[in-house]
This record gives sequence, structure tokens and C-alpha cells, in this order.
Amino acid sequence: MVHTGWGACRVIAANTFFKRLRGFIGRRPERCAGDVIWFSKCSSVHTFFMGHALDIVFADKEGRVLLSLEGVPPCRIVWCRGASFVLERFSRGR
Repeated sequence: MVHTGWGACRVIAANTFFKRLRGFIGRRPERCAGDVIWFSKCSSVHTFFMGHALDIVFADKEGRVLLSLEGVPPCRIVWCRGASFVLERFSRGR
């Protein structure tokens, strides 16, 4: 079992093309503290055009965490085989 250490948060569903495309681009960590974006039917994300690092969790369709990454810097692509959805938030303390 993987524990992410994530606490209570506001989950934002990225359920349209533009919400998925934008994600946290152009948002500031201090204004989005505690926000998590949920990307359904997703197994890869990018951090291009981001000004800050992200924490990213990949999970399967049962909600089991497959991969948890902390502090993924800008200009990266990350993926996880078998993932059904992705959660991302601004990295804490980075």
C-alpha cells in the first residue's frame, strides 16, 4: 500500500478539453494551496509551461496508487502504465 501523505483538499475535475489542457498552467501555488486536479481516463501528464514543481499520483480504476511522484519539475512528461486517472497538486515546499 502506498500512502501519499495528502490531506483534505478541494478536487477540481479536469473534465473538458480546455480544463485538461490548462491544468495548473498560469496558476500560482499560493492561490491554489490545497487544490488537486483530477484527470480521468489519463495515464500521462506534462509539466510544460509550469512555473513550479508538481506532486503527481497515478492510480488504477480501483483507486489503488500505482505511482506517486513528488517535486516533478517543469518541462517534463511522466506516465504510468495501467493508470486510469491522475491527481496533481503544487508541490509543497519546493
